Amino acid sequence: MPAIQRWHLRFRLFLRGRKYRRILVSSLVFSICLFVFSALTALSVFDRQHNNIVYHYVQRQDDIALLSATFYNTSKSFSNNSLVLLFVAHQIFHYKHSSFEIETFAGNETTRATLRIMPVIGQMPFYCKWVPFIAIGELDITSSAGVRLISGEKQIELNLREPYPEKHPVVACFSPLFLNERWQLLILTAQVYSHYGAFMHFYVRSMITDLFDVLKYYKHSRVVPWSGIHLGKESASGPGFRPDFELEFRNQAGAMTDCLLMYKESASYIIFPDTDDIIIPRLGKNFEQEFSQIFALFPEAAVIAYNMSQTDIHAEISPSNYMVDEVLTSVRFRGETRWGKVVVRPERIDSVWIHKSYGIRDGYEQITLPIELNSALHLRFWNFSETGSLESKIDIPLYDPLLTKNSNQTPKYRSPQRPLMSNDDLQEIRKSFQEMTRTLGEIYLRLPEFSIYYPLIEKCYDRIFYNGQRHATCKGPEMCDLPSFPGVRCVNVNSSVDSFRGDNIFIHLQKNWFFEHSTNGCSI
Repeated sequence: MPAIQRWHLRFRLFLRGRKYRRILVSSLVFSICLFVFSALTALSVFDRQHNNIVYHYVQRQDDIALLSATFYNTSKSFSNNSLVLLFVAHQIFHYKHSSFEIETFAGNETTRATLRIMPVIGQMPFYCKWVPFIAIGELDITSSAGVRLISGEKQIELNLREPYPEKHPVVACFSPLFLNERWQLLILTAQVYSHYGAFMHFYVRSMITDLFDVLKYYKHSRVVPWSGIHLGKESASGPGFRPDFELEFRNQAGAMTDCLLMYKESASYIIFPDTDDIIIPRLGKNFEQEFSQIFALFPEAAVIAYNMSQTDIHAEISPSNYMVDEVLTSVRFRGETRWGKVVVRPERIDSVWIHKSYGIRDGYEQITLPIELNSALHLRFWNFSETGSLESKIDIPLYDPLLTKNSNQTPKYRSPQRPLMSNDDLQEIRKSFQEMTRTLGEIYLRLPEFSIYYPLIEKCYDRIFYNGQRHATCKGPEMCDLPSFPGVRCVNVNSSVDSFRGDNIFIHLQKNWFFEHSTNGCSI
């Protein structure tokens, strides 16, 4: 008898047994019930999210917080006389309002124009209700004209700004810094980026005073206040609503796009890193040479994403013993990679997020750089040594992010393993660091050996971000329950808001962002 017939006969005999039939039927019924229960649970969660979005969608009134209005008299990115508004609002605001109406006026003459609204983040994040938007349009305007935003029969005059005029081959726009005190990291980052030719743009929400003074030392940098979002006393969302709790991670997509808009005309390339992400050029002597090589290799790219290579790093806790070159030679790859950070050609995109641009112009795309060519170092795992106990490491580590030296992996792009950086670059960074410490003197030596805020933030971020808990909430530092520390000297950011009630819309102008010194600790 063939094998198939034997198995068929055995199966028929099995089904004839009442006991086994009952077990089979019971198992099948249980599996179906479990599947139906799981499906209903998933649909219930989705339905609650969907109903929440629909509820906000059908609201008769909306809030927007206007961050900036940038005017481009001449531009390589936009049409001449273009205006770009950057604002934050509910994530489906653009479904209700596809455009803004703008009026320009000079004397008795007025003209009107339309600004098209586009979200900065293209994928709708269910858990963050608010996201940044841009609105772009061309104006019929002279240098003496004013600009008003029109809402129904009402209007509000806008204060226009112009993009930075000074030319920079490469600009690094860092994510907003808050409760910042990890000077060992920030100084290392500033030394590396400035050495390889980047003009650094820092947004600061709060930082210990001495580190703030150190940051201002770097000549090729700009330190700018970045405030939380405030609504006026009268709003559509009600008095208890705080937009910062519904904006992803300090409104970093808004900050990145703000930086892009300001350097769009003056920078050839813009990097968008966190301060614990550093890029060491491998395809050129500096950033400009490296990026020129990469965009020539991928001519259709508007955005190049550098993978992040996870690293261990060692540093002294005492300012008097800390040496930036010793920290760099302590870098050890872990063989792990993460989602990368981006470098852009600013004329090819209109908006940007820290990992991706959703505002890429037609004909271009985002490309991930093969890790064999280069990657960003994610300085994630720090090991601090007591004063004077760190052994000096002389050898510069090899660039081997996937730990292929002792493996059989065959990389797509073959290249000989070379040191992470040249010895000449390392020595120049060392000299620059020593000059900085001599110039700042006591300011540098007052930097704290032990962190107050960093361990609390690290624990909070491990819980809400890195470990993937609390998926159903919008993640940001506002979720971290932090105590106050009276007596700690900090630089915080303050601001004001002007609110305007239009036709079914409340417009909240964010204005007068400024630094203020405090002796009662840092604020989020």
